[in-house]
Amino acid sequence: MGTTKVAILGGGPAALSAAWEIVQSPGWAAGAYEIDVYTLGWRLGGKCASGRNVDQRWRNEEHGLHLLGGFYHNTFQQLRPLYAAWAQVSPHALRFEDAFKPHEGFTIASQVAGRWQPVIVNLPPMDGEPGVSPPPLDVHTLFSRMCDWIAGALGRVQLGLPLLDWTVVHPAGITPLIALGGVHAAAARQLQADFAQLAHTTRSPVAPLAQAVLTPNTQEAGTRLVAFANGLPVLQGADWRQVLKFLGATMLAMVADGVLVRGFDVVNDYEASQWLRERGGADDEAVSCPLFQAAYHYAFAYVDGQPQAKNIAAGAGMRGLLRMLFTYLGTVFQHMNGGMGEVVCVPYYEVLKARGVRFHFFHRVESLVPAGNTIGAIEFLVQADAKGGSSGYEPLVDAPVANGGVRRCWPTRPRESELNNPGPIRDIELESWWGSSGVGVKKTLHAGEHFDRCILAIPAGVLPFISGGLSAGHPPWAKMLGAIATTPTVSAQLWRHDDGNYGGLATEGLFTAYELPHSTWADISFQHVAETDRADQATISILCGPAPVAPPGTPHDGTFPAREQQRAADITEKWLRDHGATALPGASSNGAYDPALEYDRCVRLNSDPVSLYVVTPAGSVDSRLRCDQSGYSNLLLAGDWTRHNLDMGAVEAAVMSGRLCARALCGSPLEVYGERDVP
Repeated sequence: MGTTKVAILGGGPAALSAAWEIVQSPGWAAGAYEIDVYTLGWRLGGKCASGRNVDQRWRNEEHGLHLLGGFYHNTFQQLRPLYAAWAQVSPHALRFEDAFKPHEGFTIASQVAGRWQPVIVNLPPMDGEPGVSPPPLDVHTLFSRMCDWIAGALGRVQLGLPLLDWTVVHPAGITPLIALGGVHAAAARQLQADFAQLAHTTRSPVAPLAQAVLTPNTQEAGTRLVAFANGLPVLQGADWRQVLKFLGATMLAMVADGVLVRGFDVVNDYEASQWLRERGGADDEAVSCPLFQAAYHYAFAYVDGQPQAKNIAAGAGMRGLLRMLFTYLGTVFQHMNGGMGEVVCVPYYEVLKARGVRFHFFHRVESLVPAGNTIGAIEFLVQADAKGGSSGYEPLVDAPVANGGVRRCWPTRPRESELNNPGPIRDIELESWWGSSGVGVKKTLHAGEHFDRCILAIPAGVLPFISGGLSAGHPPWAKMLGAIATTPTVSAQLWRHDDGNYGGLATEGLFTAYELPHSTWADISFQHVAETDRADQATISILCGPAPVAPPGTPHDGTFPAREQQRAADITEKWLRDHGATALPGASSNGAYDPALEYDRCVRLNSDPVSLYVVTPAGSVDSRLRCDQSGYSNLLLAGDWTRHNLDMGAVEAAVMSGRLCARALCGSPLEVYGERDVP
């Protein structure tokens, strides 16, 4: 049996996770595979790429805010052994325990009577670490854990404690139920016992026959929970009504559509808010629950960045939200101690390269050419001539670390010392689809000669431009291309000389669900680790969110990147002027955001086909193709745009897709965490 030559197109998390699983497989050790990775530009990461700017104090520049969830168990199942391997191949490898920073609390912006107010969220820390012995992940586990959480929440209600900030352990100005009258307290105690029993009953998969018996009990419990919440008085500081009504409506909608037996996919034709209203009886108070509204912002669920186009498929959206709330280990989020490119993508690159994977940078895919039911050829434009040949470009540089030593990272521009004749591409945005159009020398790979199998891990926004020929031979491909939805995103990093005491919505170092487009903010001051020439008192903030598409008439040519860069600057300036004082009052004076203490600003608009964010509107999920459904025998698919049972834009989704793709190719890994709702 010969060696299978695998060509991976793309350099983002899906491509890297697929490559990692293949090199971990028994077949790789036996010499059954060769891997060549072909990627646009000079670095890896796709939308997760980041770089250090040599001319700006080695500052880290991101595409946007990147957080890893405590429920990203597939991601951490790869990162842990990856970091162990990295330590064996690089003297500058980070220690895993130094690379990630747990983050517990965040703020959700909530509008009440036309005024914004902060809702503090501190969910309880969970025993364990992400990726290490995670809980079973199916719809029964999620439902059972939700019932458990409700039981705990009802206990907090009796004591007058908030439901979203579990760090509060003594009544904080909220009247305990016991002081409101015996009826309220007795009802809360009975519901608490009922939900604890329901959590136990649903902990194991529910057979259809058992479901028939369970359904009336579950419906009754959900109905009583909503009625109980409706009967609670509106108390200053209490968040009980919205949270309990939202969870009750979720329960009722899940039972009404048999989600416990059939899985979440059966409700993907509903928009999530519509589903809660129509199938769960939710009212305005329930759907305005801060946790539910924050989910739209977490998933950038605004098609084409339009505020009025808030839309997420009910099944995918609720599956993702319940995973985030009820299956995390440790803390809800994990920051990265540095740029995502250096904390995540560098170890993948250095380890995979040491294992024998060949990386071909500056390869822009132009077309996949079908030949019957196979891919016969792959056409590229090679953007730059590397001195070391196609796979000889050395992309990394060593950034000085503030306390000594160096950190391996990607630069923000190609390394000209590694290129022959870099002049012609010096002012070209090689990572932009529009900016790099027509740039480079043609190159073609032929099936059987240069590759046997191909993994397509290209961003969703680029697919229509490179795969049009595939639709004629496989109509489901055309259907998927027509259904894929995306949104641009905008980000702004702010470097300031101040003490970081911003107040307002920023009390927890992270807020979301505020005014678009910069609806999410985080304090990332810990990233100063690899920046030089800074004052002792300095902060770094990052803002991001879904942004509108480019205005009609914007040329799709080499001028596109510069035009969109200016639009990002204008969007950010206007947002800070209009909303900065409310969001960050500590950075404001005379009622307006004060830029005087800013010593740097970096903005970016991810509106190019290469960097568009994948969203999951109602009715789109069934059109997605699974990794082995390309319709071409030698073509596999990987990316957060595929069907993988998370089905939304996220690093975890991309990694899941990559793992499923690797299994289709080499049989490993045997199980992918969370790949199905029902056993």
